[in-house]
Amino acid sequence: MLKEVGFTSTAQEFIEQLAELRNIVFERLLTTPLEVLQRKEFLDDVENNTTRVNNAIENMLNELNDAAADSELKVFIIIIIIIIIIIIISLLRNTNSTTSNY
Repeated sequence: MLKEVGFTSTAQEFIEQLAELRNIVFERLLTTPLEVLQRKEFLDDVENNTTRVNNAIENMLNELNDAAADSELKVFIIIIIIIIIIIIISLLRNTNSTTSNY
């Protein structure tokens, strides 16, 4: 918008910073001590809630990782059991075939 009027980018940045400063000053002038206290309490509550939520997320991720590790271990054990059963069946077949030859 300011470039359309013919301001350089440096002047435009300066004007934008002045506008931001104006907003900060207005906010300070219009803010009562009670509002400052309420805002601080609100920000503290937000920080506490954020910490609590982050801890809950971390705990859930740990539980998920533990469950995944348990699942992988269970799958590995099942595979080993299946391999053992296949070996036993193979041995039994070989034993039956050799005993039937006699």
